[in-house]
Amino acid sequence: PLKPASRHPSLDDASLDMVAFSCAVTSPRRRGHCKTLTSKTTLVPVLLVLLTFLWTESHSASSSSSSPIVTTKYGPLKGVRLQFSSSSARHLDPVTAYLSIPYASPPINAYRFMPPVAPLPWRETRPATTPPPACPQRFPDISNRTRALETMTERRYLFLSKLIPHLANQSEDCLYLNFYVPTSPPDESRRDARYPMVLVIHGESWEWGSGNEFDGAALASLGNHIVVTFNYRLGPLGFLKTSNQQSNFGLLDVIAALHWVKENADSFSGDKNRITLLGYRTGAVVANLLLVAQIAKGLFQRAVLISGSVLSPWALQRRPEDVAKQLSTALGCVGKLPLSHPESDLAPCLRKKHVSELISFVPASPKFLSAYAPYVDNVLLNNPKTLMESGGQSSSSSSQHFVQDQFLRAELLILFTTSEGVHELNDHELRAGFESDHRDKILRTLVRNVFNYHQQEILSIVRNEYTDWERPILHPIPLRDSTVEALSDCVAIGPCLQVAGIHAKRGAKTWVMHFSHVSKDAGGVGEESAGFERLGSMEGDIVPYVMGLPVTNNIPALGLNQHVSPFAALANFSKQDAFVAEMLLHYVANFVKSGDPNLNEPSALGLSSSSHHDPDHHWPSDDWVVLGPTSREQRDQRRRIQAPQPWESYEPVGQVYLSLGAKPRLRNHYRGHKMALWLNLIPQIHLPGGTDVTLNHHAFPDDNPNLYIGPVRPLSAYSLGEQGQSPGFGIVVAQPQPGGPQTASPGASLTTTECLESTESPLSQGTRHSVL
Repeated sequence: PLKPASRHPSLDDASLDMVAFSCAVTSPRRRGHCKTLTSKTTLVPVLLVLLTFLWTESHSASSSSSSPIVTTKYGPLKGVRLQFSSSSARHLDPVTAYLSIPYASPPINAYRFMPPVAPLPWRETRPATTPPPACPQRFPDISNRTRALETMTERRYLFLSKLIPHLANQSEDCLYLNFYVPTSPPDESRRDARYPMVLVIHGESWEWGSGNEFDGAALASLGNHIVVTFNYRLGPLGFLKTSNQQSNFGLLDVIAALHWVKENADSFSGDKNRITLLGYRTGAVVANLLLVAQIAKGLFQRAVLISGSVLSPWALQRRPEDVAKQLSTALGCVGKLPLSHPESDLAPCLRKKHVSELISFVPASPKFLSAYAPYVDNVLLNNPKTLMESGGQSSSSSSQHFVQDQFLRAELLILFTTSEGVHELNDHELRAGFESDHRDKILRTLVRNVFNYHQQEILSIVRNEYTDWERPILHPIPLRDSTVEALSDCVAIGPCLQVAGIHAKRGAKTWVMHFSHVSKDAGGVGEESAGFERLGSMEGDIVPYVMGLPVTNNIPALGLNQHVSPFAALANFSKQDAFVAEMLLHYVANFVKSGDPNLNEPSALGLSSSSHHDPDHHWPSDDWVVLGPTSREQRDQRRRIQAPQPWESYEPVGQVYLSLGAKPRLRNHYRGHKMALWLNLIPQIHLPGGTDVTLNHHAFPDDNPNLYIGPVRPLSAYSLGEQGQSPGFGIVVAQPQPGGPQTASPGASLTTTECLESTESPLSQGTRHSVL
């Protein structure tokens, strides 16, 4: 490093400015050091430094191959160098992609419905330049647009249509990883510095999707950390209960992928002690489950949950035996023993079936719930809510000591949008709105499928809370808005905030963000005429920002023959959108790096939130960060970005969260009164009462299907008399206490996701250790 010298008198401000600008362009990751060149540097050292930077960059470019090779513990891989378009909103350094890396042996033939097995090593250099096949799946039928819009919004339809090319190639041999590795040096100055790593768990559905839909190139370049995407088994292949001994194969795939990433991190210059899980919707549920799964202990350090948590009503399957019975009956695999019998196993028969027979079967699934989903098996998964509330401690019947879980040690970042329930409506409902009787059908269906007890009372208080009593006779659009808000709070936002509260209450580091930004051109499907702007940010809007798509102008990195991301269909992004994306990725990059979105030094994006540690700090008017040019014609222009809002952690009392829009703001108690309804009042009402209370007292008096908008649980599913049995999809019955009604504990939360408490057996522990 050069020793600072006095300013040379012959070097005017314009020259100094140009030298610093050239330095920033030549080495974007060292802009902070370049800034010092404008004040206390002589001309000769400046030129020497500039020439050194030029030589370093040109040497690096000439020595790097367009087909780089790394050697993993299983064999060598040849990747591909990806360049970004010059039309991007800012300069992006290239990344190296290694695609289709096997992290497990193909789960075919005898390995179908079995835990993943380590892949076989290879000697020859394996090409890693093409995306892997997606796992077999049943995709929503959108072949007829008119019919499809009867069950989904047009935004949803556009997204699915863009997703089809990413899922066209399917195979049971699908357990592969994709690595996106930065080419810029790690942010730390140590010689042994390594990149933090982000494992992206794809979401949207338990039945369809692929890691291929998430292009990690821009996120890797902008955040200067490694991004890993991957596939895991879905639908019946991943979440069908075939026996009492082995189950949740999709979750075991995720754990196997984590093992592979941690084992081979050094090969990609990754830091195996800084691994972050990032999941959206169902992917967030997986990340949440692994936070309390002992088998995942030590495999990662922090988690980002986007629009989902394990406490959402659709997160888990509470009656997996029912789905298994439906499928086995349809395919002629009903055994002599009931599935609950310890020796019952459907797998041998199902392995003989063609994969299309398994995937094409459609089990009955009440609206707002999931047919296929992870389930508590007391082997891989115990009761997640109990584990979180007990501080992440679980006991074993074979040993008296307690084991500290991952949940308390992991930092947690939770993000959600305003209207998380918008895609529960169809296109006509979303565009035209509806009258109050249709609103009641939607809410009645929600209550019928999600709650067991006092359904009429719960429906009444929900309807009362989400009615604007200053305008009792409402237009269909305001009715639509309040209904979407109720659905969002119940199925996503309330459960997310509940997890945040539990995590923060235990003293763990927690941050909550409400992504409030709305793009002016959200997909070009006529939102203005339908009043969509009233709904604010919608489900899925945040994902392209996490991917960095507004910064790349929706243009994928050059170097791969790949399809445009399906999330690019959600908006035609503007410069303001790119600005919001950079702020969001600033926080995410800092969290990935340190577990704190307010890193006390410039992030990979060149932004700093160090004022978080100074309560008296006020942003000066010149506190801006200069970014490099965006095109050759703009080499003399600079874009200035204000340092982001410091972000306070989430606490159970203050409940401070960051509302991220064009102007980020700290707020507290998100929808406070409405959250109190879902997290405090309803749990006090949703109780079975005494043993003399009949089923008719709890259920809706009329079972007329015209009162609902979709499939509902049959009354036979509400079996209050079966000890230890769940009442149907989504819920587990809390057993009535003799002598009187039950009472809720202080701070009770959504009991719709509680399970019967259970303990592990020595057999389940032995199975756990032999899984991977």
